[in-house]
Amino acid sequence: APVEAPVSAPVEAPVSAPVEAPVSAPVESPVSAPVETPVEAPIDTNCIWSYENTATWSTLDCSQSCGGQLQSPVDIASYIPDPSLQELEFKGYAPTRALLVDRGYTIEVQFADHYEAQFDIFKLKQIHFHMKDENTFFGVQNDLGVYLIHRSINDITAIISLRFQITPDKDDNPLFSSLVASLSDLTPTNPISFDFPGFEKLFDDLKDNNTNAYVNVHGSLTTPPCTEGVEWYLLLETFPISSSQADAIFARTKTNTRPIQRKLASVSAFVPPYRSGVATKTIAVKYDPSYMIAFWIVLGLLVAVSFALIGLFLKRSGGKGDTSYSSLDHY
Repeated sequence: APVEAPVSAPVEAPVSAPVEAPVSAPVESPVSAPVETPVEAPIDTNCIWSYENTATWSTLDCSQSCGGQLQSPVDIASYIPDPSLQELEFKGYAPTRALLVDRGYTIEVQFADHYEAQFDIFKLKQIHFHMKDENTFFGVQNDLGVYLIHRSINDITAIISLRFQITPDKDDNPLFSSLVASLSDLTPTNPISFDFPGFEKLFDDLKDNNTNAYVNVHGSLTTPPCTEGVEWYLLLETFPISSSQADAIFARTKTNTRPIQRKLASVSAFVPPYRSGVATKTIAVKYDPSYMIAFWIVLGLLVAVSFALIGLFLKRSGGKGDTSYSSLDHY
């Protein structure tokens, strides 16, 4: 019988199971922490310095010498109104989250890039503290200087300087409450995020009370490398800080004050014009009581010498009050 060839069963190609592409987990963009923008930090190992040897800062091998001609801080011996200066318009100094950093020689408040606080062309970058205030008015030094460091897009530095005086009879200043509360957890290697209250109310009050006067000084940074070309705006108004708040800040900064580098007279000042309905406050400057004591001593000596000369004159003229020039020929 014919042999039938076996019929091959059709081979079914294995059906590949559909390969599912792995679903990528959504990548969360990291939340940017405030960017550190050091302004006065030493830039290299040749700029190692301390407040114990400020006299030697000019010998440091920095990118710019601290022995320049326009160094800060300064003493304002006198100032005159300058019509060319305009009122400072502060915008965007609202409350925000900020980063508190221990810089070693000061404490610093740093802000995220999206924080839009600015005046004129200058944007706020950081704030730091000096105890006592470095700039002085009429030789009088305040207890605390708060420096608001601003930069322009073309890298010009402008500093708003606020002066604070310890007022034992007043309550804590709300401006420092959250900062002081964060100091206990702050270390050089552990910056602290905290709620910064902003300067809106302070700047608004200055404008409303007609006390937003300031002097404008061309100067420098006050720590190495002491870079010049800095625009200083020193507000004339003085603000309060409680003793406990000042002590807490001082425990971190210690004395971090560079000596006065220049004494300036007839400095340009913006003095707000009188506005109807606004009770303009006279800006008082506290003078050292020793000056007044010296004044009265000198005045007393002058009066005593004057009476002595009058008595001697009357004695020589026989007590007749002769005032002819001939009676003074032998003097």
